[in-house]
Amino acid sequence: MSQERPTFYRQELNKTIWEVPERYQNLSPVGSGAYGSVCAAFDTKTGLRVAVKKLSRPFQSIIHAKRTYRELRLLKHMKHENVIGLLDVFTPARSLEEFNDVYLVTHLMGADLNNIVKCQKLTDDHVQFLIYQILRGLKYIHSADIIHRDLKPSNLAVNEDCELKILDFGLARHTDDEMTGYVATRWYRAPEIMLNWMHYNQTVDIWSVGCIMAELLTGRTLFPGTDRSSEIRKIKNLELSTWGPKKNIRKHLIELPVFIDEEVDPFLISLVDRVCVSSGHIRESFTFEESEDTECLFSPPLDIDQLKLILRLVGTPGAELLKKISSESASKDINQLQQIMRLTGTPPAYLINRMPSHEARNYIQSLTQMPKMNFANVFIGANPLAVDLLEKMLVLDSDKRITAAQALAHAYFAQYHDPDDEPVADPYDQSFESRDLLIDEWKSLTYDEVISFVPPPLDQEEMES
Repeated sequence: MSQERPTFYRQELNKTIWEVPERYQNLSPVGSGAYGSVCAAFDTKTGLRVAVKKLSRPFQSIIHAKRTYRELRLLKHMKHENVIGLLDVFTPARSLEEFNDVYLVTHLMGADLNNIVKCQKLTDDHVQFLIYQILRGLKYIHSADIIHRDLKPSNLAVNEDCELKILDFGLARHTDDEMTGYVATRWYRAPEIMLNWMHYNQTVDIWSVGCIMAELLTGRTLFPGTDRSSEIRKIKNLELSTWGPKKNIRKHLIELPVFIDEEVDPFLISLVDRVCVSSGHIRESFTFEESEDTECLFSPPLDIDQLKLILRLVGTPGAELLKKISSESASKDINQLQQIMRLTGTPPAYLINRMPSHEARNYIQSLTQMPKMNFANVFIGANPLAVDLLEKMLVLDSDKRITAAQALAHAYFAQYHDPDDEPVADPYDQSFESRDLLIDEWKSLTYDEVISFVPPPLDQEEMES
């Protein structure tokens, strides 16, 4: 946001008031989610089509306020062709006292990878180029000691020239932070996340890339789970008679094991909040009815099916790996892990032994042992080099999984790999993550970031195109 305050105008779109500088014209809604709404717009100053994101309730709680500050800091730091960067940030507020809304402006990309996969079968050349770009962006992100944590096709934007950018840093974290278990969308979630290791490394993103790459090669989700549509149906069917005061809704839901914490996924909390408005009550405890859905993104209580899918491919884990589990809820993720192990085979003993949860170790040790599948028989007709790379990405032991930098040097990307054109990031100061601040303090820090923003140099080639 420039030091000289621009002239703003107001417009209502989908029952949301947008107040933006006059340079941004022809606003049209393109999507919305738990953390904000996005409009396409024409930037009359640069001649570019841009995406303007209005953050939803950015300072509603300490969690929201810190998340807002984190996302802004990350976007300001990212300067890479394959990673979404910030073109502008603004607020209609004239002072900190008025500061309640934050708008982020980024490049407007075309389709996301999810739409592309649904519409067409990709050639191996396409897959090479797309996965290369993902890994090139990940090398940059990881070099700043950042883990994306939510890589999935819908977070990968692609334009008409097949140029890709990694989107959405809302869940990103420093590699030294203690991690919550429920982060990435289940289909693309690494097994160590489902098994609730509190400290995991950057290769959780590599597992997600492997799942995405397999989907591009086959046109099918590698480890399908359950969808939020079933979540909505189940919540709507809950008995309301045993619900307590609605004013305690967030406290109850955050404490319930069937829900992801508010920081990670406020969708469910806001959903139940909306469902319960008419009754004015929130249930103290409840059980979801069983679902027959087999292809979903989120299954209400946990990840049992997803774990089974994984185990079917990669095999069951060894004892050393099991010691890494740190939550009893992990046992409820076993079906999902088993699905993975059907492909990868069961983990070796050393891996099971690294899991700290005795309950989870016993559970996984009780599973029928499964050998690792022959990936060539799973990905029939795929480029052998692609299959070899997948085997290096989809490894149960995260310590043995290939890194982004190593993957870029794989023979599969021989026509693209250039170490001199695969940059790393400048050092990124994330010391704020350990700070325990009040809402107003996070708000003040965010305001300082907004008013100090300096737009990046204009890309003349992009403007001409």
